[in-house]
Amino acid sequence: MVRRLPALGEVERALVRVDGVSAERWTVPLIERPVWDLAVAAAAQARSAHVRAPLDVAIASDGTLRILFPVLAGPTLEELLATDGWLTPGRAVTMLCPIADAISVAHDAGVTLGGVSLTGIRADARGAPVIHAISQARSASPLPAQLRSKDPAHREDAECFAALCTDVRAALEAAGHSDAAHSMPDADQVLAQPSRLQHWAEAEPLLVTLSSAAPTAAERASVPPLALPSRPADRGQVADGPSVNERPGRAAAAASARVLGLLALPAELVTGVTITVERASERAASLVGRARGVSRRQLVVGAAGLAVVGALVVTAALGGSEGADSSAAAPVASPSPQTAPTDGDEQGSSVSAGGAADDEGAGAAQPEALVEPNPEDWGPTARELVARWQHCRRDVRVICDEAVHQMAALGGRAADEVDAMVTALASMLESPTSSVTVVERAGDVALLTIAAPDMTAASLLVVRSEAGWRIRDAWN
Repeated sequence: MVRRLPALGEVERALVRVDGVSAERWTVPLIERPVWDLAVAAAAQARSAHVRAPLDVAIASDGTLRILFPVLAGPTLEELLATDGWLTPGRAVTMLCPIADAISVAHDAGVTLGGVSLTGIRADARGAPVIHAISQARSASPLPAQLRSKDPAHREDAECFAALCTDVRAALEAAGHSDAAHSMPDADQVLAQPSRLQHWAEAEPLLVTLSSAAPTAAERASVPPLALPSRPADRGQVADGPSVNERPGRAAAAASARVLGLLALPAELVTGVTITVERASERAASLVGRARGVSRRQLVVGAAGLAVVGALVVTAALGGSEGADSSAAAPVASPSPQTAPTDGDEQGSSVSAGGAADDEGAGAAQPEALVEPNPEDWGPTARELVARWQHCRRDVRVICDEAVHQMAALGGRAADEVDAMVTALASMLESPTSSVTVVERAGDVALLTIAAPDMTAASLLVVRSEAGWRIRDAWN
C-alpha cells in the first residue's frame, strides 16, 4: 500500500506499510542529500522520543536517499492553540515539558535542533508532542553546559523555546487563565529543570474530545496523563528496585553483591558477605514489618540500603586488615616518580614511545602550540589552526583532521560561508596588532575571541582531543 503525501520541497513523501506497520517514506534526490544526511544523522543522535528520528535509511544506486519515518498524523501545536477552549495549564505542561526535556537531551548529545516552533511540533498517536521539523538539526561534539549559551546554535534553540513559552502564555491569557499565565515559570528555568512545570500544574492529555463544558475531574481521571520526562541530569543508570513480591533479603543481597563486585574483591569474600547480608536483611525486614503505617516496599528499600552500608563497612574492615597479605590480587602498575609524565609531557611521551626513528618529523608536523594542554598564549595556537584550515580549503579537501575537529559544527555550513570565515580569520591573525583572548575555558573546550583594528571581532571555539587542539566552530 502506497499513498502519496504532499511533497516537502524537492522531497517526495508517501505513506507505506512495512511489515504491516505504517510508515512515512521520504525520497530525497541527490541534490538535496547534503542537507538531509546531516539532519537525519543529528535526529538519530538526539536520543529523544520527542524528536522525529528515522526508522531506517537506504541509498539507491542513483544516489537517492530513502528515509522511513514514524507516521505523525496529529495536529500541530499551532492548530491546537487555535482551537477555542482547548488550552489549559495542564495541557501547557504536556506541551512544553517534553520539548524542554528533548532540547536538554539533544544538547547533552551535541545535537542542536535549529530552533523549535508551534508549526514544527506535532502531536503523535499517544498525544505526545514531537519535533518533526528536523531539517536544520545538526550534530557536533557536546559542549559543557556553561559554554552552550556562547554558541549561536545552542542559543537559537533556547531563544526559540522562549518564544514558544511566550506564545503559550499569551494563549493561556486569551483562554481565561490569566493567573496561571502570570505564575508560569520562565523559559530558562524550564530548560534548566523541566520538572518545574510539573510542580506548576498537573499534566493533562493533549488529544481529547472537546465539549461545550469543561471536563470534570472524573473525565480527566478516565484518561491517564502522559508520562512526562524527568530532568536529563537526574537520569542515569539506576538499578531497578525490588518488586512487591520479591524477598527483601535477596534484594539487599543483590545490591551488596553489585557493590562488592565493583571493588574487585575475591569471590569467597563476596559470597560470604552476600549470604550474611541476605539473612540479616530478611530478619530485619520481618521485625520492622510489624510497624504500622509502613509499606512493604519501603521496608525492602530501607533494608537494602542498610545492608549495602553494612557490606561496605565489612569490606573496608576486611580490606584494611588483609590488604598487606593479598598477594593474589594483581599489582597495579604505576610509573616511578622519575619517569611519571606530567600533564604537559603527555603528548610527548606517547610520541617517543613509538621511537624517534619512526617519525623524525613529528615535532615539525605537530607544533607545540597545538599539543600543549594549557597554553599561556593562545595566539600561536589560533594562528596555526587557522593557517592549516585555510591550507586545507585551498586544497579542496573535505576532511581537515589536522585543523578541524572530527565532530565539528562547521560540517553543516555552506562552503562559501566557511571560506568567508576562514579568509576573515586569516586576515585578522596576520595583523601585527591582532589579539587572541580566552573568553571562557571549560576543561578541553575553550572559547577564543580574535580582534584586530578596523575589523569585526570573531569567535573561535576549539576542542582538545588526543590529536591536540582542533577547531570546532567559528563565527563573527
